[in-house]
Amino acid sequence: MTCRDGLTRFVGRSDPATKARSSGGAILFLSLVLVLGLSGCDAEPQRGPSVETRIDSSAAAERIAAARSVGIGEAYQQALDEADPFLQHMLFAAVYGRVDASNFAEFREVFERKLDRRSADESRVFGNLWAKIDSQAALRGVMTWTNPRARKFASEEVMSVWAQQPNAAEVLQAFRDLAGELPSGVLQQGQYSLAEALGRHLQLEALLSLLLGVDDVEHRTRLATASLIEMTRAERDAFVRWVEQLRGDDSVPIELRYELVMQVIRLQVTRDLDEALAWYPTIASEEYAGDALTIIAQKWGRDDPVAAMEFMRQRPESENPGSAKRAAAYLWLNQDPGMARTELRKAVEEDPTMSSVIFPLVQFMMVNELEEAME
Repeated sequence: MTCRDGLTRFVGRSDPATKARSSGGAILFLSLVLVLGLSGCDAEPQRGPSVETRIDSSAAAERIAAARSVGIGEAYQQALDEADPFLQHMLFAAVYGRVDASNFAEFREVFERKLDRRSADESRVFGNLWAKIDSQAALRGVMTWTNPRARKFASEEVMSVWAQQPNAAEVLQAFRDLAGELPSGVLQQGQYSLAEALGRHLQLEALLSLLLGVDDVEHRTRLATASLIEMTRAERDAFVRWVEQLRGDDSVPIELRYELVMQVIRLQVTRDLDEALAWYPTIASEEYAGDALTIIAQKWGRDDPVAAMEFMRQRPESENPGSAKRAAAYLWLNQDPGMARTELRKAVEEDPTMSSVIFPLVQFMMVNELEEAME
């Protein structure tokens, strides 16, 4: 039913009783007519322009052929300006297939004209192409861009391309040569991208050299984490095997070996607690064994604090299990306060090696049992 039909039926229903109503009803009716009139009610339904819903391969082929007949810069600009995502993808592919050393400068000029508008994928492809043409220039070029988004994605690809080559160590040296010209934040972002690339392609000698050259402990830990993720994606146990090799290497500072071992424990407890428990004996005699036990207790204690505490109580004092016992005690008191309070107090009174759980136990008792807590 059209709006006109509706009005007709509305008017047609006007029986004598309706006509006798107050003038307020008439005003309401006139207002309705006015609103419907202003909204184009009397007009026939308008259809928008037809939208092409078919994939016209011949039209796409014509556009691609036309783009190939112009310079690389103009063709790339046409691809950037294309609104249809399918056609834009095809135009990009046609442009990328033409890029080489002879026309890269023209291609680069268009890309860098509006860096803030370049997407992550566009930046990655650009970095990939530039690195394959001139790795040294690509690294220096993208790391000096002022746009952080484009710099991040392009530099990641530059370093990834370089890290796949036999001379992967050269990218580290080139980056170090450039480091003095980079602001601190840009330098750290570049180091992060480099750690990912070296880990992804298992360039372990260069990766170790990178980590050894970083003095900021927190930043170095982030780099180790980044390399761990990429190495594990490439090969499940690659990072663990690498750390096992480094663990006994006295030429590697103990601080770095400690950080890497902690990364292994965190990785293992996250993906398989039994795997972590099986690997732990290999480091039980090291001075950082206690910290590894604490990481295990923090994970295990969330699922089964009783079992976690029992395991920690069995560790000899040479493994420094005090912090791990304390971590398990906190989790046990939170999950089952009644049983935990009784068992932990008994353990403290009977076992001198359980003194590390006094603090969490007293904190718990202070709420309702202050006198006993003081004792």
